[in-house]
Amino acid sequence: MHVETQDMWLTAFLSLNGLELHQLKDYGPRKLFVFKDDETFQRLKRNYYFNEGSVDPLELKNKIRELKSMTVD
Repeated sequence: MHVETQDMWLTAFLSLNGLELHQLKDYGPRKLFVFKDDETFQRLKRNYYFNEGSVDPLELKNKIRELKSMTVD
């Protein structure tokens, strides 16, 4: 099973914590980031929403730039 999100910040956090982006899916003029829905995804998502995780700020900035470039056609 997979989970889709439009949240670029969550996607950056997940990616920087080792979760692989499964697919980038078209959603009208927007894109959806698709991840495998497993225990690791659920744990990292909880960490993100409960402010229990951390990432390097410079790596986060670079990952956001990378994700933005992936969403532009």
